Amino acid sequence: MPRIGKYWLSLDLHYWPQDSAHTWAKVEPENVVRVGVDDFAQKQAGELLFIRLFPVGKEVKQGQRFGTLETAKWVGPLLSPVSGKIA
Repeated sequence: MPRIGKYWLSLDLHYWPQDSAHTWAKVEPENVVRVGVDDFAQKQAGELLFIRLFPVGKEVKQGQRFGTLETAKWVGPLLSPVSGKIA
C-alpha cells in the first residue's frame, strides 16, 4: 500500500473525490459494496466516538448522507460514494 506524505492510499479501493467526502467503495462478493472513510479523514477527525448509519434496507444515492460520524474533533455526515441499499 503506497503512502502520499503521511497518509496511506489503498490501490484496491475506489475513491470518491466529490465535495471532499473522503469516502471510498470496495466491491465485495455477491454484489455487496463496502464503504469507508479514507486515511486522511480518519487522521484529521481523531478518535471515533460514535457512528450512526441509516437502517438496513434504506436506499441511498451517491453523494447523499448515509449516516453520521462523531469524533473528538468533529460531528458530521457520511456521504455515500455509491447509490444502493444499506445491507
